[in-house]
Amino acid sequence: MNSYIFSFLKVSILILGLSACSQTAEDAGFIMTVNGKLDPNEMGITLPHEHITTDFIGADKIKQPQYQQDSAVEIILPHLNGLLENGVNTLFECTP
Repeated sequence: MNSYIFSFLKVSILILGLSACSQTAEDAGFIMTVNGKLDPNEMGITLPHEHITTDFIGADKIKQPQYQQDSAVEIILPHLNGLLENGVNTLFECTP
């Protein structure tokens, strides 16, 4: 490989790497949630990958939604409250 191209690639990778890691001081150390910024110290016990309303027949076969929202909330909410009562403060909902 020509030394000019190799040098160009090294510099390009360095610049891309540095720009990908940049943060403002204001945003450093926060987790962005649907409710806004959250200090990691406030997360407590965390469930990092949950699918609360998933139907396991396969994503390609699902036409959303497969449930009545009011009925789902009525069934799911007591379980979520139970998590809170047992010290779970944060949940990452990954259902598509």
